[in-house]
Amino acid sequence: MKKMVFGALCLIVVVMSFFLIKIPTYVELNNLIIVEGIGVECNHNNYKLYLKEVIPTKDDTGITYKYRVYDSDDFNSIDKSYKKMENNSQKKIFYKDAKYVITNCTKSQEIIDYFKIDPNYIEHTKNDIETEIKKK
Repeated sequence: MKKMVFGALCLIVVVMSFFLIKIPTYVELNNLIIVEGIGVECNHNNYKLYLKEVIPTKDDTGITYKYRVYDSDDFNSIDKSYKKMENNSQKKIFYKDAKYVITNCTKSQEIIDYFKIDPNYIEHTKNDIETEIKKK
């Protein structure tokens, strides 16, 4: 009797763990924008977002990297700017491992908090953000 109760409890725990543990959906690498850097331009309470995608390509000599920069329109929040970019993209955006942030905003912590990232460095510049992100 004790073995049946123990077995039933184990079965319940296993079944409940499937409901509690979220397994991420599989995304093919070709359907993913891997973000290396994030640029945010602030102009009078408007935000323009830039994402620098790294595209690894394999050839006979090894892996080479190409880059592409995506940009959004001006919006009054980072969230709206990102959501518009996400909706316009046919690929899923992966930014959790972004290496750097380039901005002209006075408060870069707002960017870090929104994306929930830990970049290697944050660069504040007075130059054009799009030019700066393309140089990196």
